[in-house]
Amino acid sequence: MKIKYSALLFLLLFFAISHTILGQKQYVAADTNNSDFANKITLMFVGDIMQHMPQINSAKVGNDEYDYNDCFKYVKPLLSDADFTIVNLETTLAGKPYSGYPQFSAPDAIVPALINSGVDIISTANNHSCDKGAKGIKRTIAILDSLQVERIGTYLDYGDKYDNHPLIINKNDIKIALLNYTYGTNGLPVPNPHLVNLIHYDSIRNDIETAKLLRPDKIIVYIHWGTEYQLLPDSSQIKTAKFLFDNGVDIIIGSHPHVVQPMVWHKRNIINDRDNLVVWSLGNFVSNQRKINTDGGALVKIEIEKKGNLSYIKNANYYLTWVNIITDTNSKKYNVLPSWYIDNDTIVDGNQKVAFKLFLKNTREHLNSNNINIGEGEIIQNKL
Repeated sequence: MKIKYSALLFLLLFFAISHTILGQKQYVAADTNNSDFANKITLMFVGDIMQHMPQINSAKVGNDEYDYNDCFKYVKPLLSDADFTIVNLETTLAGKPYSGYPQFSAPDAIVPALINSGVDIISTANNHSCDKGAKGIKRTIAILDSLQVERIGTYLDYGDKYDNHPLIINKNDIKIALLNYTYGTNGLPVPNPHLVNLIHYDSIRNDIETAKLLRPDKIIVYIHWGTEYQLLPDSSQIKTAKFLFDNGVDIIIGSHPHVVQPMVWHKRNIINDRDNLVVWSLGNFVSNQRKINTDGGALVKIEIEKKGNLSYIKNANYYLTWVNIITDTNSKKYNVLPSWYIDNDTIVDGNQKVAFKLFLKNTREHLNSNNINIGEGEIIQNKL
């Protein structure tokens, strides 16, 4: 089913808000620096990790034991192919009883499986942050901290936020400030003294100014926003993106719509002296959703380079992934598959292959029509 949206309208809207001129000569950062040596850092961004009850049941391996490693084993080479991989955990780790939609609590075992697959940072600010009240926020943070995985988005109190927000990552003399926000928490109040970073412009502006004091090379916002199942950004996303870019954010990574939305990279040029890159929505990384366009998602890999004091985005690519569900007489098994597994008949059966092909076809057509300067990445071979 072909996606029927106006690429021209989308381009006009986003070019208008970013003050970018079509056809403008691109500025090549490397040409402005005499040094031939460049440091670099690579970042991989991953979409929504959901845990509906069929997924939780599928991970059960004993009376009280759960194992998610098989779910992510085929995508591990992708997740590991970056200096830092960042995911959105759209569930709490509130303990038993486990539950799926509409108020999520997943087994703790999902976190070590993500770490084993190459995940370094987990964002927790989304519309399900308060699903299990104070216990959900507190216990989720405790589990992440006990496993020594970095986190952004929710905090025990103001002291915890002061100590951990923004999150600064630093490698090869390149410093990145990471911020995480959500549009809301499904109407559930944020329990005192805990904090969930919400999209409030005044507080975000203050956070950005705090980040600038730390002199990062790039400021990145991972943001939960938009309208579910809508394939193009809505007016609130466009307004918020303009606000973030105007206040000094360099890269915006979006989640929540559960479908893949376009990706736009405006390169440095003679008027705009900063790279601006927005991924409107990465879609679902793993879920039980099977409606058209929701059964897969995108990963985005961004390479940032630095010569002297000048940092810039060197490359940006996306990879498509799809959720393969293997069903036998007793249970389901979930595997996240990179796009190139479409031809693997031993993993993807005939019925599943039809849905896999449809997702790839629809999503590629959509992104080919609407992306700017971000194309599909090359195959990263599985090295299990």
